[in-house]
Amino acid sequence: MKNQYRYQVRKVILFLGLLLLISGLSQPTMSADSETKVILDNLRYDLQNNDDETKALKERQQIVSPREVIPNKDLVCFYTLIKPTFFYLKRMTYTTQGISNCDPNLYYVTSNESIKDTFRTTVKPWRVFKDGIHKLTAVNRAGVNGQFTYIGKQAIYRIDESKVGWVDFFLFPDNSGMGGMPYFPHTSRGLRDYFFPSNSQINVIKTNDNQFFILTSYSIDMKMNDNNQENSVVSQLNLPEGYSAKLITLDNNMKVSTADPTHVYFNMTDGYGNRYIGLDENNTNRISKMWSSN
Repeated sequence: MKNQYRYQVRKVILFLGLLLLISGLSQPTMSADSETKVILDNLRYDLQNNDDETKALKERQQIVSPREVIPNKDLVCFYTLIKPTFFYLKRMTYTTQGISNCDPNLYYVTSNESIKDTFRTTVKPWRVFKDGIHKLTAVNRAGVNGQFTYIGKQAIYRIDESKVGWVDFFLFPDNSGMGGMPYFPHTSRGLRDYFFPSNSQINVIKTNDNQFFILTSYSIDMKMNDNNQENSVVSQLNLPEGYSAKLITLDNNMKVSTADPTHVYFNMTDGYGNRYIGLDENNTNRISKMWSSN
């Protein structure tokens, strides 16, 4: 009885072995030519991908490169991203300044929603604004980081950021948009250097608490003629009560820098979206004397 059982088991095993052998023989074998073709196809695919990656890298290197922005001539695009946190709203300013050309056509046709989608997996902003196309008023150096974001063929990077408390937001909802509420100084963080040469004219705003802010860039929508008192930016402003503004001619070179250990400074915008930077103590004393003599 045991012998018959063993026989049946061996028979089944042998039968399954034959089936596997027949199945293997029935599969079409790959010829040497076919194997060579597959290898060449894979190699061709890899080379094509490498070519595409190299081409894309070269294109991006052409897009992103250190470049000097000529004051009152070259265009600079600005964008603002708003992101809520538990304690405050974070306002982040992005720009093409110093790394990429500002393309007005691309700027105008790109929607805020599409820009928001670009940052959806990184910054994850709540709101996005196109903050204007400007011209600089001074030779500028900014701390450019390597975290570029591409909008089409235009590269932008974060140049500064500031905070808006929830109380301020509910009291002044406009402070959550673009450059913030006009004529409302806010603390910012970022590495910035502006150089104003001797004999140049600077647009200066004096706040009601005697802080001085110098114009660093102005919207291309402004009708401005350099070295013309009547057509200066500050001559066109509708200032709040207690504020005043002047066009001052520098007697010597002046540098405005945020290159302290914290890179903290004050920013401000006016009613046209033009951008200003607050002065440190030394430059404040200097401008204060010139202010009184003008």
